[in-house]
Amino acid sequence: MKKEKLRFGIEFQLILQAFLPVLIVGLAILITMSVYMKNILEDRAVSTLLGCCYLYSDYADTIESEEGDNQVEDWLKSQTGFDYTWFVDGKRYSTSVVKDDGSRPIGTSAADEVIDAVMNKKQVFTSKSMDVAGKKYFVAYVPKPQADGSIDMAFAGEPREEVESAITSAIMKVVVVFVILTLISLVVVYIVAKRLTAVVEENLNSIEHLSHGEFIKAERFTDRNDELGDMIRDTNDLIDKLSEIVGDIKDGSAQVESSSSTLADAASQMSLTTDGVSTAVNEMANGATQQAQDIQSATENVGSMGESIASVTDSAGNLSKTVDSMNQTSKESAAALETLVKASDEMAESVQAIAEKIQATRSAVDEINSKVDAINNIAAQTNLLSLNASIEAARAGEAGRGFAVVADEIRQLADDSANSAKEIRETMEKLITDSGAAVEEAAIVEESVKNQKEIMEKTTIAIDDLLKGITTTVQEVQGISNYAQACDASKAGVIDAMSGLSAVSEQNAASSQETSASVQELNATVITLAESAEDLKTIAERLNKDISFFK
Repeated sequence: MKKEKLRFGIEFQLILQAFLPVLIVGLAILITMSVYMKNILEDRAVSTLLGCCYLYSDYADTIESEEGDNQVEDWLKSQTGFDYTWFVDGKRYSTSVVKDDGSRPIGTSAADEVIDAVMNKKQVFTSKSMDVAGKKYFVAYVPKPQADGSIDMAFAGEPREEVESAITSAIMKVVVVFVILTLISLVVVYIVAKRLTAVVEENLNSIEHLSHGEFIKAERFTDRNDELGDMIRDTNDLIDKLSEIVGDIKDGSAQVESSSSTLADAASQMSLTTDGVSTAVNEMANGATQQAQDIQSATENVGSMGESIASVTDSAGNLSKTVDSMNQTSKESAAALETLVKASDEMAESVQAIAEKIQATRSAVDEINSKVDAINNIAAQTNLLSLNASIEAARAGEAGRGFAVVADEIRQLADDSANSAKEIRETMEKLITDSGAAVEEAAIVEESVKNQKEIMEKTTIAIDDLLKGITTTVQEVQGISNYAQACDASKAGVIDAMSGLSAVSEQNAASSQETSASVQELNATVITLAESAEDLKTIAERLNKDISFFK
């Protein structure tokens, strides 16, 4: 298990970073000062002892005293706190030094190094650690020449422990002062660190709220004219900017979610619409195919009508020849009456045949009219489907522009089919009118033939009347021939129109198939659009979920 590291607050770190150098420098100064003070005080103690020793040598040299008489030394000790000793011939003559047992070392010799330096070399001798009567002393020895040429010595000393105690006391005072100053520095550092930490904590409070998605600005320390004040103000500006950005993102994500939902609904509706359009186009294609088949059947019927018209034309030609023969026979003589009767019978049969052919023609025309009605119905249905397709394309908007063009072409084809059907109907109506006239004329001819028979049975006098009738018959036959030629010409027009209508129907069927393919492709595109809309909606919902972290 990984141990958690000890965490120090910024206040502690500031105090540590600010106070530790002060403490280190203070300790260094204290140690240096202590060593320096110790050396200074020791040197000063030695100098003081040396000065007192000179005074003592001058003073004691003027007083006559006996060996062991320590009054002067004791008095000086009471005044200065130092021990004094007078040496004669290197031995203690009088002294204020008292050993631990209460005796005084009278008559004891000085150390050899002291005797060598002072008495032999006549030099002043000082030491910071010299053994005197079993104790360590700060000492000062001064030579004192006598009139007889001998050298006496004056001694002034102080026990080392007393000097060290005084030095320690002075150093302790310095330490106390250092501790007091250190505590004052620590308090100052603490106060400064506390104030700095308060600024940082205020800023951290805003950042902590920000980490939880809350835009709460710092209210304190905004008027500071230092880097911490800049930090507070910059953090507040950052919070304002983030709040503005997050607000914009929230609004944008809401709009994206709403738009994606609308787009998904529109794509679904468009998919349903394209399915309906595809079904309608398929029905239109089937209708166009049926229309082409009907037109093909009508074309075949027109061909049959052409054959009937050809028979009528042939019959009219035969009738014309018969009438010519009758006219010629009538002019020759009445003897040809029998031939005329026979010719009249043949003419009656021909007229009957003409009437039957004309009736067949009229039946074919009626059938053509029924086919034309079917064509009109298909054209109307095609036009209606085209109109519905145009409406759905308009609803689809930009995605249905290509389909709208196809719908317009289909409507144009439907209009062309209707116009062609109209022309066929007009031609057929004219043909029916002409056929009716031909029937009426055939009836007249038939009536004339009957009259001719009656006239020939009565008398030959009626030959003149017969000739007139024959003349009339010639004219009528000529009219029948003209009508038959007109029918033949109309037949060619009808065939051309039916061929054009058949081509239009085939083109209509092909366009319908292309439209169906386009609608299927459009349906696939709409499905892809719907999937993209759903993906966009999912992204918008996820974005809203993420942005909801911010309050």
